Amino acid sequence: MEPKYNLYALNIDQYKNNTSKLNQLLPYLDKNRIERLNNTTNPDVRATIICGGYLIKHALSKSFGITDSEIVIDSNGKPFDAKHPNAYFNLSHSESVVIVVTSDVPCGIDIEYINPTTNYESIVSRFFKDNEKATIKSRKDFYDMWTIKESYAKMTGKGIAKTLKNVEIIRDNGNYKASDPFHDTSNVIFKQSNHYEGYSCSICLG
Repeated sequence: MEPKYNLYALNIDQYKNNTSKLNQLLPYLDKNRIERLNNTTNPDVRATIICGGYLIKHALSKSFGITDSEIVIDSNGKPFDAKHPNAYFNLSHSESVVIVVTSDVPCGIDIEYINPTTNYESIVSRFFKDNEKATIKSRKDFYDMWTIKESYAKMTGKGIAKTLKNVEIIRDNGNYKASDPFHDTSNVIFKQSNHYEGYSCSICLG
């Protein structure tokens, strides 16, 4: 039986340069996000930090009924709820979209704006394995593969650098599987969401 997951997203354009709306979300921020907020004056970055903090709390409340979460960062830089460690979640953002996944198993998510000017062929050539290169026929293929890799890296907490070096993503009839010499991937499942036009979004459930 496949694990269940839920997605929650915000378009942050409606919050940028709207101090009143952003101030309403400030009570939802954890200590780490408050520190990050105090270290930047960039309005876009501030809106992303605030909306992300709110969305995590909102997602935990809706998915698990949690109202007393304590979000902290582990040694790999991955956020988790110290009071409810089995309430799994992950967050990603790109351009105007902030998105959170929740699940009853470890999870990771990545969303990327499909930039028409990115030299994706160079990235594929430098960082992708031969089997992966053979599946990249278009810009969309590249972003789908990249977000799959990122979602896996965020699920495991290993980071993208180690994932690019050690993990091979196998695409078979539109489905993705991970081959990792350092991690059991037998229960790893990938999902993709096409709800966000102009973006690629992938979810990893482990």
